[in-house]
Parts: sequence; C-alpha cells; structure tokens
Amino acid sequence: GPVQSDQPAGRSNQQASKSRSAGSAGRTAGSRRFARLDEFVSGVCNELALTAARHVCDRPGERFNPLYLHGPVGTGKTHLAEGIYCEICWQHPELKSQFMTCESFANQFTHALRTHALPGFRQRFRGVDVLILDDVSFLDGKPGIQEEFLHTFEQLTSHGRQLIVTADVHPRLHSRVSEEL
Repeated sequence: GPVQSDQPAGRSNQQASKSRSAGSAGRTAGSRRFARLDEFVSGVCNELALTAARHVCDRPGERFNPLYLHGPVGTGKTHLAEGIYCEICWQHPELKSQFMTCESFANQFTHALRTHALPGFRQRFRGVDVLILDDVSFLDGKPGIQEEFLHTFEQLTSHGRQLIVTADVHPRLHSRVSEEL
C-alpha cells in the first residue's frame, strides 16, 4: 500500500555522482543535485516510508512495488525519491534507473506523440529496471498521459521492475485520475 511521509527533510547541496566517495550516489549527465537517503531526517512519523525506501534500494522490484510515497508539500517525498535513486545507482550500477518529474514524463510523451516517436518513448520508459516519477498528481485531468503511464506502470511491475511515485495525496483521493490507474 501507499507509504506516507510526514517529516520535513533538509535538502542536500552536495553534487551527486556514481561514486560514494564523491559524496553521493547517482547523477545523470548535466543534471541537478540529488538529495541523499542518508541525509533524510527520520522520525516516528516517517519510519515506515524510510524503511520501505531502504528495502527498495536493497532489493529493487521485490517488495513495495510499486512504492507510492505521499504526504503534504514539504514533507520529504522528493528527498526520499532522490535518495532511493542515488542509492540504487550506487548499489546496483548494472540496473537502468530513471528519475524524473511527472511533468517531464508528460512533456516527453507529448513531444513523442507530435513527432510520431512513440515507439522510442515507450522503449525508453518501459525498458528501465527502476523508474522514479516525482509528483504523479501532475497527471490529474490528463487522460491520454494517464493511459500511457498506466501501460508503463503495468509493463514494469508485471516484469518485476521497480516503480516509485510520489504525490501530495493518497491514491484514492486523486479526483481526476482514471479508475484503472
């Protein structure tokens, strides 16, 4: 089920890289800085979320799949998601991992649709071992993009690949999301 994060978390200012000795554990070329899991401020209110995040890092795709992290703005959902991404990149460099916002996913889907490049888009997202999408609430009221995400969701989870999403609300409280999703 969904895991809620209730504890505010600080943001890291360190550069992420694929070497833990460099201060963090994962970055795509030219990307922004990522928060680290070991910098997440833990407490009683977010213990379950942090435990689930660590388990996903150790064994992606086995348990807590999909992992749905939700809570109010400023409670550390993005920090957890970034930390999971960095940790998976470090612990499992052989896995293809992708971190992005749902807005970016939607923009890339729209671009692929306009340029008749849907097969490449689908291969890019359905061929990863770990997909982390921040702010799934962005898909509310966007049925075409929701359908594409649903197919990606089903493809990944049915093949034991890890999916992690964040949102501001519990999944049942998305009023403008398809019933299937």
